[in-house]
Amino acid sequence: MKNILVLLIFLLLSLNACKQADLQQQLEACHAELLEKSQEQEILQIETPLVHTVYLKIREDISPENLAGLIEGVKTLNQIQGVKHLKTGTFENLGDERALAEYGLVLQMEFQSEADYRSYQQDSIHLAFKKNAGPLLAGPPATYDFIKK
Repeated sequence: MKNILVLLIFLLLSLNACKQADLQQQLEACHAELLEKSQEQEILQIETPLVHTVYLKIREDISPENLAGLIEGVKTLNQIQGVKHLKTGTFENLGDERALAEYGLVLQMEFQSEADYRSYQQDSIHLAFKKNAGPLLAGPPATYDFIKK
């Protein structure tokens, strides 16, 4: 009976050690995955140093449907090779007198190089977007380009 009790205690301790080893392996795997994701994010920051921002003056009489279509048109620019991290949004009035309130829509994207930017400017998707967006705008777009530091 004493031998069986010792054997049971030994088995329980062995099982507990196995569980802890398994947890340690899982922890190490999670740590490795987190490190890999972190490195990927750093690479993305390095690979897309050129930021292109476009401010659009929207016609005051634009319908909600046309505005939604314009936003969908902006999103098509993401199909262009070289365009990274495309973002768009409408103006949000937060009460800041300095805000560029005359621009109702802004879009921003990043490029790995000036060559990618130049290619984007000539891409048929971009040219079609400009043609379709024109009648919905109250004036020419304003742009601001910069290199991340």
